[in-house]
Amino acid sequence: MKTFISNARTRNTFAIVFIVLFVISIIVAIYNNLDNHFANICSIISAFISIYFYFYKNKPSNTSINTDYGIKHTVDFKELYEFVREHKQRRYEIEVKLQEIEKYFQIDIYEIQIEVKHSKEGERTLSTICSSYEDPRNTSVRKENGDYSCQTAYAFDKNKSMWITAGGRKLKGGIGYYVDEWSNTKSKEIPEFWNPDQISNEICTSVIIPLRFPHMETDFGFIDFESTKYHPIQNNINAIKTEKLFQEITKIFVKEYIEKKLTEDDKI
Repeated sequence: MKTFISNARTRNTFAIVFIVLFVISIIVAIYNNLDNHFANICSIISAFISIYFYFYKNKPSNTSINTDYGIKHTVDFKELYEFVREHKQRRYEIEVKLQEIEKYFQIDIYEIQIEVKHSKEGERTLSTICSSYEDPRNTSVRKENGDYSCQTAYAFDKNKSMWITAGGRKLKGGIGYYVDEWSNTKSKEIPEFWNPDQISNEICTSVIIPLRFPHMETDFGFIDFESTKYHPIQNNINAIKTEKLFQEITKIFVKEYIEKKLTEDDKI
């Protein structure tokens, strides 16, 4: 935003200068009774072209940062945008990337959870900070019997990016058919799909990406995108592009999260 304002001021300054030159050229032409027509006409044309260039050719393009992008999505991302509201450039980048993703991958649910302080010794707990759900939730990574509580908890605890499908079946109740498309392996270890939202009964694809601090291997949360459509990676020419966009959104969010945490620590 600062860069945009600076450029706008530069354009205005030049425009004012050339307007003054334009007026002076006219006055000189009239004062000289239009003698030396060629020189006077050239100066007038030059000033006019300069004014046109700085007023129109250098005006902000449609991709300039603003607060109303007019981009439509299949799901409401207002919680995610609210999280990055202080950095309009990041919000714009995320929104454009989401729009590009939705050309190939229909997003119906999204959620971002962060690990919080353990309520019990040895127990890992996640808490929702952004989601398409109406209410945030806390999730224990494991059940009382030691099993993983859900697929996102499994991916988080394993610190592993996963693109889960069930061969075109619904994920809920699809035990035995789960495939991690990213590693192209079937795994009986992948726990049963679970989600509190009613639409979760129709989910066929889940993309889970751990959130990691730069240059660190351990994760501190995850971001999850789910679709009621079956989106296999194999034989999908757009899959690589979609994977990259998901990863880029994750990196943007991590930067935002780190800055917020640093700001909070400074206030303490």
